[in-house]
Amino acid sequence: MTQFNYSFCLVRSEFCADIRKGILLLEELFKTETEDIDRKRDYLYYLAIGNARIKEYTKSLKYCRAFLAIESENSQVQHLESIVKKRMETEGLKGMALAGGAVLALGGLIGLGLAMAKKGNKESGSK
Repeated sequence: MTQFNYSFCLVRSEFCADIRKGILLLEELFKTETEDIDRKRDYLYYLAIGNARIKEYTKSLKYCRAFLAIESENSQVQHLESIVKKRMETEGLKGMALAGGAVLALGGLIGLGLAMAKKGNKESGSK
């Protein structure tokens, strides 16, 4: 029980390293717990929260779904699952926008380089 309380505090920390350590402890507890379904459910819930906090959304969804397989009507986990899906969409859109911006910038630089090369060839050809 002490290890769970410690991991619970770590998962709620503001520091990513603490959250990751809390997740590792919770994963260990989940693997070693064989009897108590309520404890396993608690481990799954905080694993979902911890992974969402460090933007490991795929893992967070995996834990949400595992929890909902045990207790499908849990509104807290359903809400967490919807938040994680929205964040995945938002992060995905941001990633696509950044990638699109990088492609445009690269295209602009290549175009500028070609224009300068062409201008340099015209000037050297007229001498």
